Amino acid sequence: MDGLWTINSNVFGRPSAMVLTFNGGKVTGGNTEYYYVGTYQPNGDSLAGQMTATHYFSTPDPLFSGAKVIPIQFNAKVVNGVLQGTAKAANAPTPITFIGHKVA
Repeated sequence: MDGLWTINSNVFGRPSAMVLTFNGGKVTGGNTEYYYVGTYQPNGDSLAGQMTATHYFSTPDPLFSGAKVIPIQFNAKVVNGVLQGTAKAANAPTPITFIGHKVA
């Protein structure tokens, strides 16, 4: 599980991509507008965790009520080398599904 992962999702009709680093129970990463910091608990091929998305560039996303800090809960499982999961962001109407690929 530990390593650098590329993450792709569809956030309420918009494609989204980010990188996340999982390392010893801590997760960090970012994209062009947010950076992410949190923790996770591995359990075999699965994990559960929480992180905070902090807005640092451009206008805060109206999909998240313009919040600059967004708490996120996530669960995922590695299936055939692909991370598959869901994330629930505060102020979001529904969970977001995502897939990830380990790159380092």
